[in-house]
Amino acid sequence: MNVILHTSGPEVCTPPMVSPAMFGRLVTPYLRKIVDLIHQHGFLAAIHCHGRVREVFPEVLKIGADLLEPIEPPEQGNISLDELMEKAVGRISLMGHIQDQEMYRMSGGEMSRWVEYLLETAAGRTGYIMSPTCTPFNSPCIDTYRANYLEYLRTAAELSPKVSTQLDSERKMVDTGRDIPTSV
Repeated sequence: MNVILHTSGPEVCTPPMVSPAMFGRLVTPYLRKIVDLIHQHGFLAAIHCHGRVREVFPEVLKIGADLLEPIEPPEQGNISLDELMEKAVGRISLMGHIQDQEMYRMSGGEMSRWVEYLLETAAGRTGYIMSPTCTPFNSPCIDTYRANYLEYLRTAAELSPKVSTQLDSERKMVDTGRDIPTSV
């Protein structure tokens, strides 16, 4: 069974709120127990952790989860996709790196350029799922967000030969004005 169970909350213990050493003391051993229990029952485990993960990434790896999401690019986060992928290879998969706030601000091809950068960075590597870092906060979705979300979907579909057919159905949803799905 390919089920991913998500854990959440460690972002409240990442810098600058808590030092990496304290993260290792307050989060790692307890989250490791939860992840071990998830694995014992045959499921995959994901860690949901927004924010600045560079300094605590060694601790994240000690936890033993299968996926870290929603890896945020600078300024919200503090580590590049390239650096994360180098440190994660064969140890943990990564998901995210399209900052939600940028969906509200980008214009005129900026999203396409960002998606292209992410695809180029991930090219030839495994363990990365391109995704926004969260879902839209406004309902109904504002036009700028919708335009950038569609640009993200179109660019990913055009540039990546392995993008799933799920994108097509979600693009139709967004094109018709229905709510944007929570994940891609």
